[in-house]
Amino acid sequence: MSLKDSEVFEMFRFRIQNENELIHYRMSWFIPLQSFLFISLAVFSNGNLVTTIGPYFISGVSFLGIVSASVTLKSVHSAIEAMNKLEETWQETAAYERLCDQIPSLMGANHRISSEKPVLRRNGTWITFGMPGAALLFWLAVMAVAIGITSGLIQLSDVATTAN
Repeated sequence: MSLKDSEVFEMFRFRIQNENELIHYRMSWFIPLQSFLFISLAVFSNGNLVTTIGPYFISGVSFLGIVSASVTLKSVHSAIEAMNKLEETWQETAAYERLCDQIPSLMGANHRISSEKPVLRRNGTWITFGMPGAALLFWLAVMAVAIGITSGLIQLSDVATTAN
């Protein structure tokens, strides 16, 4: 069975659109999860940091934040890699040669395949990496402070002084 050029284009477009929606779903779950973790950190550490369980709770919350940010970064990266591979495959088809001047780009306006920074080349891609990346750095810093408190490297009076 032979497909028309437009059907081949639609097949590739559908698969890229599906990967893009998966990124959207991942970020839609990531943001509320991070919000709940930030809120729990703020509520619990407001006055309860000096208790013996406080640093352990904060370590647990930051561990969940680190895991969720890492998983989100990996899954978004995988989806973008899949979209890049789909576009490269599309550009190798005979249908692309016949339709390239008649149809829009699969990946949006002004998009060109580039070997330089292929993951970060599109508008909007920076936010899908920037949000989980910033959260990952934040939770690593919180984890370092919690470990410092539990190990005695950071005194609770130092934390209270810098908070005031």
